[in-house]
Amino acid sequence: FGYESTESGGYQISHDLNRYQYVFCGGGKLGINSEIDIESSALLILSSVYSNKFAIHARGIYMNTYKAGIGYRVKEALLFLLGYDINRQFSIGAGFDLNIGKYTKFFNANSFEINVIYNFGYRINASSPRRF
Repeated sequence: FGYESTESGGYQISHDLNRYQYVFCGGGKLGINSEIDIESSALLILSSVYSNKFAIHARGIYMNTYKAGIGYRVKEALLFLLGYDINRQFSIGAGFDLNIGKYTKFFNANSFEINVIYNFGYRINASSPRRF
């Protein structure tokens, strides 16, 4: 859905199939050995209004705990990722986008983000909550 301004100066939701963006994503995980996995993913965004976008990512996972990866958004950015799973419920990570697109000199050249993830659905299967 989109928004259009009304005569009174407000906004209302508009519905125009020609302005939709279609997002396709997929990926997989490949076990190299008992300690190392490789995950890859791809993202395709198709739009008749905005430019189409394509991104591909790969990351290595060591002992299901340490994660490092790299990605590429076509004609836009190189992506660098780090992550650490503290336990099965908490994980932290950082990402850095190095913009390489044509608008780099006009806008913010790079971005950095930090994430904290908490898994609400995780349940401990233990006979005693003190020993797990």
